[in-house]
Amino acid sequence: MNQVCTLVWKDLRIHARSIALHLLGWTFVMRVLVQAQHALGLTKGQSLGSMVVGASIPLVSLFAIAGAQWLIERERGKETFAWVRTLPLSDLHIVLAKFGALLVVCVIVGVGWRIATLGVDIGLAPRQLASSWLICWAFAGIALFCQLMFSGRLAGVTPALLYFIVAGVAFLAGRSPDTSARVAEAWNDPWAHVWLWCACVAIQAVTVVATYGLFRSRDSHSLVE
Repeated sequence: MNQVCTLVWKDLRIHARSIALHLLGWTFVMRVLVQAQHALGLTKGQSLGSMVVGASIPLVSLFAIAGAQWLIERERGKETFAWVRTLPLSDLHIVLAKFGALLVVCVIVGVGWRIATLGVDIGLAPRQLASSWLICWAFAGIALFCQLMFSGRLAGVTPALLYFIVAGVAFLAGRSPDTSARVAEAWNDPWAHVWLWCACVAIQAVTVVATYGLFRSRDSHSLVE
C-alpha cells in the first residue's frame, strides 16, 4: 500500500500545476456565470442553474480525457515505464497508483467545482451531485484505459468519440417526451441513484482489472509507443 501511495504522490506532484490551472480556470468560468446572474437579473431556480450544469457536462468530460492523458503521456514522453518496472513494484501497484491518482484528481476537481458554484442554485440534490461525479469518475477510468490500450491521437480520440456517441444518444432520447419523463422520474428516485452508483463502481472495477491485464501483457517498449 505504501508503494501505491508513493506513486500517487509522485503523479500529483508532477501534475500539480496543471491541476491548479484547471481549477483556477473553472473557478473563473463559474464566477463569470454568477456575475451574469446578477447582471441579467436572474433569480435562483431560473436558467443560470441549467447554464452551469450544461457547461459543466462537456468540460468535465474533456477534463477526464485530459487527466488520463497527463498521467500516461508524461510516462511515455520520459520513457519511465521501463524504469518504474525496475523498482520493487508490481504491475498491480503501478495500475492502482494511476487509478488512485485519477481518483484524487477527480475529487479535487469535484470539490473545486462545488466551491466555485457556491451562491448558484444549480438545482441538484446531494445524491444527484454524487451521481454526476461518479459518472465523470467512471468516464475518466475508461479514458485512462484507452490511453494504455491505444497510442498517439487515437488514445485521446477514442474516449472523446465514446462521449459524443453517448451525448448523441441522450440528445435523441431527450426529444421523446415519454423517454424524458422516465429519465426525469428516475433522476428524482433515490433508489435509481443507488443502482447508478453501483453501476459506476462496477464499471470502474472492470476498467481497473482490464487495465491491469493489458498493462501486464505488454512490455515496456510497447507502452511508450
